[in-house]
Amino acid sequence: MKEKYYVFLNLDNPVARQNFEASGRITSSGFSRALSKTCFKKKYLSGSADYLPFVPNPKTDSTATSLFSLSVSDCYRIEYNAEICRKASFSHLPSRLSCIYAFKSLEDCEKAISLYKWKEDDIKEFSLEENPLNKVHKANMEVISLVRGFGYKSCLDSSEENQLWNHYWSGGGSIKIDSPLVGCHESGEIWEYLIEGSLVHENST
Repeated sequence: MKEKYYVFLNLDNPVARQNFEASGRITSSGFSRALSKTCFKKKYLSGSADYLPFVPNPKTDSTATSLFSLSVSDCYRIEYNAEICRKASFSHLPSRLSCIYAFKSLEDCEKAISLYKWKEDDIKEFSLEENPLNKVHKANMEVISLVRGFGYKSCLDSSEENQLWNHYWSGGGSIKIDSPLVGCHESGEIWEYLIEGSLVHENST
């Protein structure tokens, strides 16, 4: 039996709309490249593929980063730290920089709608097409939401960053951040699935 998933698919995005309407499916970028490029497939399967589009500048002369610089780089810094941890200790799992984000239950979709005002009409039901190259990982998206919410103001040191991302990639549940700037806050839980593979719309099967 094929696995069923729910995806918030924004068809107002012309690229998403064109790809979806042409085939009735959405395919993750790493999976798609592994199907077409033998050299990449080997890296994909071994977990050695590098998905980072750019890396921090070790030669920067900035010793006191401005608030503007912090704000514009913050989202990527979070994803960079998450990816560095994945590559170091969980390289067999899907990269957040390549995967499809999906939900297994409408209950978790409803939680996301309530918290983030996502559109219920954007929910589409899919099935995961069977393929030996598929990778799926269950993760608590609220860990990401918590860190994004406070960003650099969370004041996490390197040890705390490492603990947080190991918790995330291990599939851990709710976690707390205790910061001198923002106080103590707990993430809560909404379970999402990071998928490398091809999802076929139920109306297309």
